[in-house]
Order: sequence, then C-alpha cells, then structure tokens
Amino acid sequence: MRGLKIAGLIILSFILFISLNGFGLTFWVNRTVLNPGFVTAEGDRLEIAPLASEAMSQALPEGFSEAALGSLTETITTLEPRLRDELNTIVYSVYEYLHGEQENPELANLLRRTLLSLDFIVAVIDAINAPQLAGVLLEEFEEEIAQEFPLPEEAFAHLVDGFGELLTDLKPWIKEQAEYAAGPIADYLVGEVESFSVTISLEPVIDGLRAVLLGVFLDFPPDELEGLTPEELEQAFDILWDEFAEEMLPTTFQIDKTVIGEDAPSQIASFTSEAETVLRQAREYIGYFRLAYILSIVISAL
Repeated sequence: MRGLKIAGLIILSFILFISLNGFGLTFWVNRTVLNPGFVTAEGDRLEIAPLASEAMSQALPEGFSEAALGSLTETITTLEPRLRDELNTIVYSVYEYLHGEQENPELANLLRRTLLSLDFIVAVIDAINAPQLAGVLLEEFEEEIAQEFPLPEEAFAHLVDGFGELLTDLKPWIKEQAEYAAGPIADYLVGEVESFSVTISLEPVIDGLRAVLLGVFLDFPPDELEGLTPEELEQAFDILWDEFAEEMLPTTFQIDKTVIGEDAPSQIASFTSEAETVLRQAREYIGYFRLAYILSIVISAL
C-alpha cells in the first residue's frame, strides 16, 4: 500500500513538473509571440529607413540615380513614425483575427484602411522634401531644359531653388489631386473595379514652371540677348517656352491601370489570398495552443 502511495506521489509530481514547465512555456509564448503588443514593440526597434533603402537599391532600375534614392530614403525617414503606426494597426488587426475576435482577416480591406488610405498618402506628400526633390527632377530634365533655354551654368542653381519653392507651394494642390484620385486607385488595387481613369489638369504646374523659368531667364539672359529690356526678353522667352511646352508638357495627366500597373491587382490578390490561407492555419493551431495553455493552468492549480 505504501508502495502505491509512493508511486502515486511520483506520478503526480511528474505530472505537476510537466504541467508547470508546460505552463511556463505556454505563458512565455502567450506573452511574446502571441502578444501583438510585444510584436509591435519589437518592430518599433527596427530602423525602417536603412532597410527600405537597401531593398530599394536592389529593386530599382539601374538608371535610378543616387540622388533620387537619397530623396526616397529621406522621405521614408521622415515618414517612419506614421509608417510604424500603420504597420502596428495591421499587426493588431491580424492578431484580432488570430485570437478569434473577428471572423475574417480581410487583408485587402485592411491595406485600404492603412497603407492605401488618403490620410497616409497625404502624410507621404507632407514628408517629401520639396527642395531635394526639385534637385532630383532638375537633374533628370536638365538636358532637355538646356536644349530649349540657353541659360548659363550658374542659372541652374537658381532653377533648383525656384523649383523647390514651386513644389512647396503646390503641396495643397497635390493633396487635392490625391484626394480626387486615391479612392479610384485603391478600388482598382484591391480588385473592386477592373479598370479606372482619373484625369488631372496640369495647368497649375505648367503656370508655376513657366514663372520659375521666366524669372531665371530674366536674371540670367543668354549672351546673345544681353541689353534687351525685360519686355523684349519675355517675348524671346515666350517663343522658347511655347516650343518647350508643346514638346515636353502635356496639359493633363491621365492615371489609369496602365500607369499603376495592369498586374498590380492580381499580385495584391495573390499575396492577400496566400497570406489569409496561412493565417487560417495559424488561427487553428493557436486555438489548440490556447486550449493547452488553459489546461496547463487548470492542472497546475489542481
């Protein structure tokens, strides 16, 4: 009889040992891997800008300049706090599904509410360094401008300053166009519509660009036009401008699926479908794990 008691105590002690260890493991997992607060806190430690810069340097075409990459990296650095907020929103929403608090993950709708939302697009616009972007754009189109407008080399630094001020002044207008176009673009990307078309008038951009170029042209006239009055210089400028605008500057810009990418919706749909399949499997396993967690508590309490 005494032997049975000893054997029973040994068995119970072993069960208790296993239960306590199992409880410790499940408690740790529940407080870390299965805890969205822990995941977001760990994610906040990551420096997104260097990671994004490295990824972009490998993904972008070879002709993409270092200045353009630097401008993108700076924009991401400025945007990083807002980007973290959107990513954390995604994490918490996914965990709500994994923990059974919502029926479907609805990843496409989640993307639309976060990274494809108008608020986030406006935050991106605010994060852009207009003077730096002006320098990048001028570097890309310097040859075309120099061919049409025979400006001295020292004039181009003033063009950069003028373009930077123009882009800063145009930010409210850019936000208005973003508000106009964001909805149709998001609808297309998440597969709610098969095609779309948004036409934006570029008259404010063209008028501003003309004013910048004219100002520099008057301050730094070509050698052959030295001595002319401002009125005569503007007449000469108008001849050059009309030719330049006709060749280089469309009056409208049409955004449609050819601009966004005809494969973009199918790529997003494929990604979200595969991700939701993985999440459904993970949710099932997490359900088993949480049951084991509860049982380990009960057994340990007994």
